[in-house]
Amino acid sequence: MLEHRRNVLQLSFAFFVLLSLTKAQSPPPWTEKFQQAFGQLREGNIVAANHQFDALRKSERVQNG
Repeated sequence: MLEHRRNVLQLSFAFFVLLSLTKAQSPPPWTEKFQQAFGQLREGNIVAANHQFDALRKSERVQNG
C-alpha cells in the first residue's frame, strides 16, 4: 500500500512538472539585447553598454505608450 502511494505521488509530481513546462512563458523580446548590453558592461565597455541600455529604455517607452 505504501509503495502504491509513493508511485501515485511520483506520477502526480511528474505530471505537474510536465504541465508547468508546457505553460512556461517565453522570455521578453528585449532579453537578448539586454544580455548583450550587460556583457559589454562586464567587459568594461561602459559607453557602448550605456547606449544599448538607453535604446532599450526608449524602445520600451514606445511600446508601452
